[in-house]
Amino acid sequence: MILENYLPQFVDKYRKTSIPACRSDLAKILGLYQYGGLYVDSHCGIAGSNELYHL
Repeated sequence: MILENYLPQFVDKYRKTSIPACRSDLAKILGLYQYGGLYVDSHCGIAGSNELYHL
């Protein structure tokens, strides 16, 4: 487990966390830290290419 390698003091707290979003966020951060990359969190999108002209 990546968490055990980088933050072993938090493994027990991670396992006790019952909020899926918290666990998911930590997994994303640790994955990016170990493997690199880019994460973009977007809550909106363009309805269609015609909508681009109205921006």
